[in-house]
Amino acid sequence: MEEALREGKGFPYAGTRLAKGSPSQSDDEVAPFVAALGYHFIEHSHDQNRERAEGAFGAAIEFDNKRFPPTIESLPESIFLEWNEAVEATSNAALLARLHDLLWVARYGERPDLHARKAADAYLEVASDPEWHSMDRVGCLSRSLELARMVGDSDRMTAAESAMKERIQSSLSAEPNSEQAGPGVSLTLLRGLSDLGRMDGGELDGLLLQAFERFAGDPRIRESIVDLREPLVDASQRPELRRAQVQEWRQLANQDGGLARVVHLEHALEVSRLHSLVDQEAELLHELQEISDEDLNLKEISTEVQIPRAELETFHESFLDDENRWQVSLMRFGNYGPPGGTKEEVEEQVAQKMQQSPLQFHVTKVVFGPDNTTVFRAIDEASHHHLAKAEERAFASRIWSLSAVSVLNLVRDRHGKPDIGDVAEFFTTELIPADLASRIARCFDLYWEGEFDEAGHMLAPRLERLVRELARHAGIPIIKPPDPQALRPGGVRTLGDLLRALKGVFAEDAWRLYLHNLLADPLGLNLRNSVAHDLQPQVEAEQVALMLHAACFLRLLGARPAS
Repeated sequence: MEEALREGKGFPYAGTRLAKGSPSQSDDEVAPFVAALGYHFIEHSHDQNRERAEGAFGAAIEFDNKRFPPTIESLPESIFLEWNEAVEATSNAALLARLHDLLWVARYGERPDLHARKAADAYLEVASDPEWHSMDRVGCLSRSLELARMVGDSDRMTAAESAMKERIQSSLSAEPNSEQAGPGVSLTLLRGLSDLGRMDGGELDGLLLQAFERFAGDPRIRESIVDLREPLVDASQRPELRRAQVQEWRQLANQDGGLARVVHLEHALEVSRLHSLVDQEAELLHELQEISDEDLNLKEISTEVQIPRAELETFHESFLDDENRWQVSLMRFGNYGPPGGTKEEVEEQVAQKMQQSPLQFHVTKVVFGPDNTTVFRAIDEASHHHLAKAEERAFASRIWSLSAVSVLNLVRDRHGKPDIGDVAEFFTTELIPADLASRIARCFDLYWEGEFDEAGHMLAPRLERLVRELARHAGIPIIKPPDPQALRPGGVRTLGDLLRALKGVFAEDAWRLYLHNLLADPLGLNLRNSVAHDLQPQVEAEQVALMLHAACFLRLLGARPAS
C-alpha cells in the first residue's frame, strides 16, 4: 500500500493496486484500506456534488442503489479502529493524510480535531512531493487549508496559505507548456484562498491580476478570474470589469466565426443580462440577428431509407373510399395517427436511442430557431431527454408528411377536386362554425391548386381558432383577464397554453401532444408560429399537408356526439 502511494499516482490508483491483493495478505486485512483509498474526494468548491455525496468523500462507483466505498457514517467501528492503528504504525505522508482525514470526517476518538490537524500537516508534505501529479498536489494544499480552517488552527492556516501562494507564483512564472503552467493549478489555488483563506483583499487581488495578465487572450480563463476579483474591487468598478469581459467574448466571436461566433456572442449576452449591462445587451441582440445562414457554415447531414414502392402505394390507397366518397377519404385521413404514437411509445423510442447512442446525449446540444436565435440548450440528462422527445415526435411527423401529401393528391385524383361549398359544408360541425369551415375549405382548394404558401398562411391562424373553439366547448377559459396592478392588458390565451390546458379532454392524449408539437412547441415543428409570424421564406406542401391533416382530425371531434 505504501509502495503504491509512493508512486504518486493518487489515492484511487493505490487503492486499485491494493485491491489486486498480495499472497501474504487476506481480503479481510486489506478491505478497510481499499475502501479508505477508494473514496473520491470532492473539492470544497463543488458544493452541489458534496451535498449529493453527503460529504467531502464520495463513492468511486455507484449504481442500482449500491456504492463503493459505503458512506463513512455507515462503516462499523472496527474499520475506524484499524485506520487509527494504521496511522500509529506508518510514516507515509499520503497514507497519514487520507486516514487522518477520514477519521476526522467520522469524528472518531475523544479529540477528532487532532486527526484534522495531523491530516493538514500530512497533506502539506504530500503537496511538496514532486512525484505526485501537479493537480493532486493542488488538491492536497486546498484540503490542508480547509481542515485547518475547520478546526480554527491559525498556525496551520498560515502554513497552508504560504504554501499555496508559493505554488501560485511558481505556476504563473513557469514555462508556458510545462505541467505547472496550466490554469488549473493557479486558478484552483486562487479559488481556495478566496473561499477559505484569510488573505488581505489587496494581496489576493494582486495575485489575481498577475493571473489575469498571464492568461491574456483567453476569455474563458479570464472570466473565472473576474468572478474571483469582483467581490474584492469597489462596487463602482464592477460594471467596467464585466464590460471588459463582454468585449473579450465579442472579440473571440469575431476571430472564430461560424457557429462558434454565435456561441460566444450568446455567452456575452448572458453576461450582459446577468450584470444588467443594458446597452451591451441591445448591441449583442442586434449583432446576433444579423448573422445569416451562410455565416454559420453549417453542414447538412442526411440519410436515406428505402421503402418498397408497392407497400407505400398500398398504404396510401387504403385511405380512399371504394364508393368514391371523398368525405370518407378525408375522415380516414384525419383518423390516422397521431404520428409518433402514444406518450409511452415516444418514451420507449427515446430510451432506446439514448441507450444505443449515449455519446450524443452527453455533449451540449443547441437548437437554433428562426433568425438564428438559440431556442434551447440540452446540457444535462433531463434537458436532453426533454429535447429528444420533441425531436422524436417531430421526426415522425416529417415522415408522415410525405405520405400525407401523397394521400391528398390521391383524393383529388381519384374523386376530382371537390366543390369548395361542399367542403365547407363537410367541415361545418358543432365544433366548427360555418365561417371558419368556409376558410378551411378554401385552404383545401388552394392546396389542390398547388398554392401551398397561400394555403399555409390562411390555415395556420384558422387552426389556432379551431383549438380555441375546442377549449371553449370543453369549458376551458380561452381568455385571460387584465392585470391593472402590473399594467398588463387581458386578451386571448396563447395556443401553447390552451393545448396544455386541454390535457384530459382528448380520448387519447397522444393527439394533444402531437398537435402541440406540430403547432406550438418551439422544439417541435411549431408550424403555427413559424407560418403565422412569417419566419420562413415559404410554406412547403408537406407542412400544409400536416396542417390539413390536423384540421381533418379536429373535424372528427366536432362531428361526434358531445358525450
